[in-house]
Amino acid sequence: MFDLLGVGGAPTTDGVNVMSLVLEVPIDDVAQYQQRPVDSTAPNAVAGVWARALRPIVTIRNGNQDDGNFGGWQQVSRLAWPLVNEAVIPLQDKNAFNRGAPVDDVASFGSYILDPELPGLLNLVLNAGCAPTPADGRLDIVGLLSPNGTAAADLLRINIAQGQTYANSGFPNGRRLEDDVTDTLLTVLCNNGGALGDGVAANDLAFGDDMPYLASPHSGNPL
Repeated sequence: MFDLLGVGGAPTTDGVNVMSLVLEVPIDDVAQYQQRPVDSTAPNAVAGVWARALRPIVTIRNGNQDDGNFGGWQQVSRLAWPLVNEAVIPLQDKNAFNRGAPVDDVASFGSYILDPELPGLLNLVLNAGCAPTPADGRLDIVGLLSPNGTAAADLLRINIAQGQTYANSGFPNGRRLEDDVTDTLLTVLCNNGGALGDGVAANDLAFGDDMPYLASPHSGNPL
């Protein structure tokens, strides 16, 4: 769940480990026809990804014996833009969202995207001064979820056209390790023309130049 108290000034995350799965995929493997598009404004210049977690439908604990899993696998969580799952979908529909797929987002959850509840909560809890929802809804968020005229959906997008490089990309066009995603999403949600953040400006350790790029985790044993 999104933590409003964290936005209000919780302690920093220095020394905290974040579990990460790091993949390195050639652009040709995700480009249409295995070729990088030339036109950066074309729909096929944008690749979209999302992650999901599944678990066995039935698990039986057998004391000291191995667990028994039955009934196949059920999707229980998904994530692409943290904005949508963490900050747009209300609590009563999070289970339905986590069982769904991006192709159904507009039909099933479009009303929440057009009128998210979190800006109002930020105003109530933190007096953040978030702007009211416009009469025609948060079309700015819809635009961020549908770059280059693609169908709006909760997908993490990146423009893979020729000439697009790591240096000129940045969230929400991809997601670099150093991008302050939380601050960006809070600023987008509040929509008051000013920046909003959680008080954590950078990682506490430097990123590497080679795969997997992440710093080594902090030891759990202080000795």
